[in-house]
Amino acid sequence: MKEGSIIQVRAKRVPFLKHYAVVVGSENDAQYVLHNTPFQGATVDLLEDFQSSRGQPVSVHETELTELDTAGLISRFRACDRPYRLFSFNCEHFIDCMREKKQTSPQLELSLFLILLISMLLFLSMILR
Repeated sequence: MKEGSIIQVRAKRVPFLKHYAVVVGSENDAQYVLHNTPFQGATVDLLEDFQSSRGQPVSVHETELTELDTAGLISRFRACDRPYRLFSFNCEHFIDCMREKKQTSPQLELSLFLILLISMLLFLSMILR
């Protein structure tokens, strides 16, 4: 995989959600991933270990991060090295931080919307009985 690529895998504990990481290191040498997890925060893992624990990537995206060298990616990683927070700094926020973009979490927003919608429907069904 090209250094700086963003890989998407199924989340380990919630398979309908995706987990994101950034590849660092050349294809000829050992490759690593930079990602943010609930138990480790921002962390570095061997790509091989990452894939063995989560499975093969669902998708791989080349972004502006592929224009950076290893030192540039590590510099961005250090700037984004913060503890994991589900609502304010999950793996999607981490990727946006690495890309120096506004930090959002579409999966979180969709999940919260669905929870709210289901709660409203349940509430309405109880009232309209």
